Amino acid sequence: MSKILVVDNGLAASQGYVGPLRAAGFEIVLAADGMEAIRKSCKDKPDLILLAEQIPKISSDHVCRILKDLPATESIPVVIMASAGKSYFETGPADHRFAGHLQNRGGHASPPSPAL
Repeated sequence: MSKILVVDNGLAASQGYVGPLRAAGFEIVLAADGMEAIRKSCKDKPDLILLAEQIPKISSDHVCRILKDLPATESIPVVIMASAGKSYFETGPADHRFAGHLQNRGGHASPPSPAL
């Protein structure tokens, strides 16, 4: 079973997608802030990290940079979930730029915008 770490300070808000992910067979680990996200990433070794854009204690981009610098977590894909249906994703180790920008368009992801 694949494990997904969901990091969201409004854990009630994340339930909108946590339920369907669990129903699809994913194991879900929850974290409420940046510090907890780093601890749980190292401890639980998730297959994917869904990281809310606005989280307390450490910003989402800083959390992403830390995770990409740690050998134990550098290969874990991270999706930073922005408001209004936008998401950013970071893929490779030591790549501190956002790898792209996804926009929800009729259920399809668009390619990264050159403006990023």
